Amino acid sequence: MKTETNEKNRGSADAAPRAKAPRRGRRPGGEVSGRGALLAAAQKLFSRSGFAGASLREVAREAEVAPALVCQLFGSKEGLYDALLDHLAQEQRVQLGRIDELTREASAHPRAALEGWLRMLVEIGPALSDVPALLMHEVDPGRAADADPEDGARFNAVTEKLIHPFRTASLPLIRRALDAGVIRGSSPELVFSLLMGAASATLLAPEIAGGARCADEDFRARTAEVLLALVLR
Repeated sequence: MKTETNEKNRGSADAAPRAKAPRRGRRPGGEVSGRGALLAAAQKLFSRSGFAGASLREVAREAEVAPALVCQLFGSKEGLYDALLDHLAQEQRVQLGRIDELTREASAHPRAALEGWLRMLVEIGPALSDVPALLMHEVDPGRAADADPEDGARFNAVTEKLIHPFRTASLPLIRRALDAGVIRGSSPELVFSLLMGAASATLLAPEIAGGARCADEDFRARTAEVLLALVLR
């Protein structure tokens, strides 16, 4: 009986789920590199928990790599965060190019150009929503004077690398829409901020709008239509 019991216990232990071990060695050619996996994991966890709330061990576990690889590739947690911002800025160049095209179109067709800009803003929502999330985690108006200065540095880094380039590219298009009377308002800067806030907040927390998912194309299309109805004359 004792032997049989031990065999049953051993069988139960063998059947129990085991923690996923970090992947070691070279990945197959079709898989994301260790660097790519870490950047994707960092984007997910930093946007969800902020810099302070996400540990390197958690990022490594999410990426399925050994924790030592983070330091090997990026040097530190700060280095990983900076690399993520550079990666997002590089990806954003596609949208900046599209905004340049729409701005040229706005000279003759300001309404169509603004509609295209706003639809693009909502279409890139799944990625866009991570940027304000990264920013908001670093906003702390009540931060003590003796707090870590790196907190403010991260806020500035997100703003300079990701927000300002998008804003600078978008303002001429919005200004032309205002001058043409396509939309209400008088300040391109405030129009940009309010539209960005409305789009990103809706896509960051789609549950507020009824439980839809940010990645749902129909939800994004309806979001764009409602925003256009609110701002167009």
